[in-house]
Amino acid sequence: MAASKLDLLQSVLEAAGGLERFNQVEWIQVVNDVDGLFWAIKGYPGRQTVSAYVDTKQPRVIFYNLGGRLDDPHLRWIWTPKYLSIERPDGSVVLSREDPFKHFEGHTLHTPWDDLDLLYFRGYAMWNYLMTPFYFTWPGIRTKEVEEHTENGQTWRVLEVTYPDDFATHCRVQRFYYDERYQLRRLDYASEVIQGSPVAHYVYDEKKVDGIMFPMLRRALNMKNGVGVGRSMVLINFHKISLKGPQVRSNL
Repeated sequence: MAASKLDLLQSVLEAAGGLERFNQVEWIQVVNDVDGLFWAIKGYPGRQTVSAYVDTKQPRVIFYNLGGRLDDPHLRWIWTPKYLSIERPDGSVVLSREDPFKHFEGHTLHTPWDDLDLLYFRGYAMWNYLMTPFYFTWPGIRTKEVEEHTENGQTWRVLEVTYPDDFATHCRVQRFYYDERYQLRRLDYASEVIQGSPVAHYVYDEKKVDGIMFPMLRRALNMKNGVGVGRSMVLINFHKISLKGPQVRSNL
């Protein structure tokens, strides 16, 4: 007998390390390289090494070298869904923006970005990726299992996730594909901030960090006939992921 729809989400959570363990984590510290064709289109070419702290209790990410045109390594780049700021170590604000999502109205793939556009996109993307699948249990987020998907001889179960209208993510409805071990293999979306076409985003090289599983390599491709094709639009390679407790909060 096939497992129920509820069983898929529960199995995914358990395979990722369990909700109880994840709830003990306050911050996720990461260091990763970012590359791919997409960044040159937006005016940020070349591979960049990014470090960040991801807040697990609320949508917030603090970057310490985002790779923007403001290249001062001492700046803090702070993302939240409703307010962005780039700050000096003393807390003085260099740049800021309220309601940043509205700034993308009329944008297309080829609209150039400024540093705050870059901060918004990388902030919500980083937060979503590191919080998957645990934030699927948050209020207002709905999940359901849909038809299985077969690709390269593998059959994956598919979890469709629907987000509230004001939730900072790629788009309102996304699909997450899981293998027989309940490990994430792919997610699909079309980024609203660029009015983008569908993307197939593949993940690889899972690593267990203090009991929680994370993909260490991510590759986003344009989608054709239901699969990803061509060169990497976005390539993310994580060199370091570590979990932090509440003592980190006062030091950021």
